[in-house]
Amino acid sequence: MAVVDRDLGFNRIVTNIRQLDGRTVNAGILRDAGTGKNGVPIVEYATYNEYGTSRIPSRPFVRIASDENRDAWLGIAGKGVGRIIDGTGNVDGCCDAVGQRMRDDIKKVIGDKSKLAPNALSTIRRKGHDKPLIDTGLMKSKVNYRVD
Repeated sequence: MAVVDRDLGFNRIVTNIRQLDGRTVNAGILRDAGTGKNGVPIVEYATYNEYGTSRIPSRPFVRIASDENRDAWLGIAGKGVGRIIDGTGNVDGCCDAVGQRMRDDIKKVIGDKSKLAPNALSTIRRKGHDKPLIDTGLMKSKVNYRVD
């Protein structure tokens, strides 16, 4: 009697999972977001707002989104890996699902008065509203993700 070793999908699973190796999903204001007021790169003034300056309080929209949603992001990644394993999903779909959720969660923090330092009264008068990090809406519109 001969023993037959048949691959029932393990090799496909290993091949697909290896495609995840080295992939990262980055979200926020990316370097290629362009420029805003007076030609200043959007990533530059997003950084000033995220970390603060001597004149601007820290409004960490990316860090807040990450802290509040890390488990959800990992859950989406886990489900994506499960789909890769069972053959109903692929690496690109998994990474895109995580990136889209990250982008959307970061955008939700921008302008959220309950999570960010309030604007100064002079800023509220100038803008006509008290939503932090919202002036023209350009920065919020530039929140994106990239899979590397």
